[in-house]
Amino acid sequence: MIFGTPPIPPGPEGAQLGFLPNPEMAYTGNPTLTDEQIEGVVALALGPGAERDVFYTSTVRRTDGIARRYMVDAVLAGLQVDQRELVATSPVPLAIINGADDPVINLDYIDSLTYRSLWTPRPLRLAGAGHGPHWQRHEQFNELLRGFLGSLD
Repeated sequence: MIFGTPPIPPGPEGAQLGFLPNPEMAYTGNPTLTDEQIEGVVALALGPGAERDVFYTSTVRRTDGIARRYMVDAVLAGLQVDQRELVATSPVPLAIINGADDPVINLDYIDSLTYRSLWTPRPLRLAGAGHGPHWQRHEQFNELLRGFLGSLD
């Protein structure tokens, strides 16, 4: 199961296809974030007003900054596999659940892809959720996760 991440081809072109332009994304690969940037990351993930979520904010604060940098650098350098090709050809069952109001990923791009083993007829969008559907709509998300897991052999 994936959420909040588009299956993209390698390189900057893939990032441009799968992610929406957002000025807040400019610093997400920085090894060190300011308090304001941490609040921005939380707001991107959980929507307006999320800055007050102490647990999520402390989690972003504890994240290893080198991991953030490696993730962004690897995507921009094209070091990952062609994820778009992978979802089109892999026989492994795949569930995709995203927030309908995700400000980070291009949901229309995700919907346009070809999938070999998608669990549902098309990727799912949870109403009232942004980039963190597992957090914002945890009961509905967990129900879908249980359904997906229950469908596996």
